[in-house]
Amino acid sequence: MVAMVNKDLLPLKFQVPFLGEVVFLSQGLKYNLELILFWGPWAPFENNWHLKEDYKRVTRREALAKELSKHILWVGLVNLLFLPVIFLWQLLYSFFSYAELVKREPGFLGSRMWSLYGRLYLRHFNELDHELNARFCRGYRPASQYMNIFTSHLLTVIARSCTFFAGSVLAVLLGLTVYDEDVITVENVLTIVTVLGMVVAVGRSLIPDEHLVWCPERLMQNILAHLHYMPDHWNGQAHTYHVRDEFSHLFQYKAGHLLGELVSPLATPLVLCLHLRHRALDIVDFLRNFTVEVVGVGDVCSFAQMDVRKHGNPQVLQLSGCEGSLLLLYFLNTSMIITDPPT
Repeated sequence: MVAMVNKDLLPLKFQVPFLGEVVFLSQGLKYNLELILFWGPWAPFENNWHLKEDYKRVTRREALAKELSKHILWVGLVNLLFLPVIFLWQLLYSFFSYAELVKREPGFLGSRMWSLYGRLYLRHFNELDHELNARFCRGYRPASQYMNIFTSHLLTVIARSCTFFAGSVLAVLLGLTVYDEDVITVENVLTIVTVLGMVVAVGRSLIPDEHLVWCPERLMQNILAHLHYMPDHWNGQAHTYHVRDEFSHLFQYKAGHLLGELVSPLATPLVLCLHLRHRALDIVDFLRNFTVEVVGVGDVCSFAQMDVRKHGNPQVLQLSGCEGSLLLLYFLNTSMIITDPPT
């Protein structure tokens, strides 16, 4: 699946009116993709290490694509049929998972996390989970600092105003409570104090530090050192909102993640029925072209072999001597293929 995401084979990017390009990949959609492609009863793989022989024959591509498209449609319709149940489960699961955390840390939803799409897109081939988590943990701080550079003046003004008014009312209620403890027993006073406290905490998390200044290019280089990913058009453009928007697909707000999980029961069947099923032929071709049999292992993705001569940059292969050997060794140990070789 890592290779499919890197090749944009799976329909995960959508143009939404007024929002522009949106990346959608929830746990529910990921589960359905794995069910359809890897371990389901109609999946192309017989087991975790063997691709069905029919998928290796080019003469069967059309028939297999129609069959796979039909299976995707049925899975999408089943998701649509059980939409109310799945949505209720997702709502209850999200409430019990985050309610206490949001109450204890009101600024939790305003912080960021690596998106599920980013965890697949930035993952090295053959990379173990603990190595991936370690890279993301090291890159979290510079990534947060980079995203905090881009602040909305309108949002800052609104946050300051809401914090001021909520804090004023909260201070009055707390003062009255200290003066007369019976005030806290008045109906809804405790609820109002709790809500005002949450508003103040969230508002403060949205107000940037006016004395803090960061260099976007340096932060992007720090991020690159851990993530091993930076497209050519990002170079020298880290200060632009275009780069910031693209990076936000990989590093999203936790509130955005929660919203994506809540709309997943409705969005998942739409993605499967309206978008993924039309990629069935491309998926069949991808499995045939990029699956190799390794003795003692089974069928694996050819990208996982780290064959730089087959999948690498042709310009890199022109390097010779010590420089070429060191660069090849670096690629084989980091799974990173850059666009331009060093000069």
